[in-house]
Amino acid sequence: MSGSTSDIRLQKYYQIKLETPCISFAPNPTLKPGEHDNAEMDFHKNARNNFDRYLSSLTPVLDEFMESIVSEEDNQFKILEYSDKPELLCHWNRKELEKNGNKTCRVDLYGFSNGVNILSDVSITVKFLGIPEEQLLTNLKHKLSLFFIDYNSKLMPDSENDHF
Repeated sequence: MSGSTSDIRLQKYYQIKLETPCISFAPNPTLKPGEHDNAEMDFHKNARNNFDRYLSSLTPVLDEFMESIVSEEDNQFKILEYSDKPELLCHWNRKELEKNGNKTCRVDLYGFSNGVNILSDVSITVKFLGIPEEQLLTNLKHKLSLFFIDYNSKLMPDSENDHF
């Protein structure tokens, strides 16, 4: 079983992470003794290159999108500037957070499509003032999903390696 490859970027209002799943690379039966198959190394190298290229083009556009959400008149989402300090994550134990009166929390949002390939997961972590209601999180995830669909629809692969 191979490990995964990931790329994490910390931005002003969020952290974004792309990660490949762990994949089993079966031995190549056509290789002679002493020969090595580079399929696993190539897979991870391509993933790193594609993730870097995708995130380098995505983050400036996503930064503008998040800035527009945060600067809405009522700031309904109560998103704070992101830091990687270890606040508790809401989805782990919401009742415990409420009991302890936690003033800020981080929430991981998963399942966004990406322009790299189907074999990777995109997650965004956002920091909130207070504990957001489930409907608020649903609304934010919906806005982000639409953003990713729109952004990715505009991408054109520039080589065969864009979809490994």
